[in-house]
Amino acid sequence: MSSRLAQISSHLTVQPTAAETSSIPTKIGVKSPEDIVIIDAVRTPMTRGRKGGFKDTVPEDLLAAVLIAIKERTKIDPALIDDICVGTVLQAAGGATVSRMAALYAGYPEKTSIYTTNRQCSSGLQAVVSIATHIQAGLIDIGIGA
Repeated sequence: MSSRLAQISSHLTVQPTAAETSSIPTKIGVKSPEDIVIIDAVRTPMTRGRKGGFKDTVPEDLLAAVLIAIKERTKIDPALIDDICVGTVLQAAGGATVSRMAALYAGYPEKTSIYTTNRQCSSGLQAVVSIATHIQAGLIDIGIGA
């Protein structure tokens, strides 16, 4: 009977919120070993869809240019990249083949996995979030969200 009362009593007490139990620091500027760090940001120029200056440029060339720029600017060994997540919109078959070709052309090794995500206008942001989440979960150490 007393264990049942204890169990019911625990249901009535205030439980800590997720923010209170999180290991992520709540103060800006406080460093933690669990921090996810963005070391560079590169993008292609904005133009009008199917009408702008890049209308005749294939997507793999645009992505390869970004991946090459990341490699050159950060001086990171491409073999250290565990995952590349590419945000796509309107790509046939989700753009996985195009993304793989761009990564190989840019000099990333075959062992670097690549996958795509489609969130319409926020696909690039979702790619960055996916990589950050994988790092935070301990699934990968280094990744690129493109």
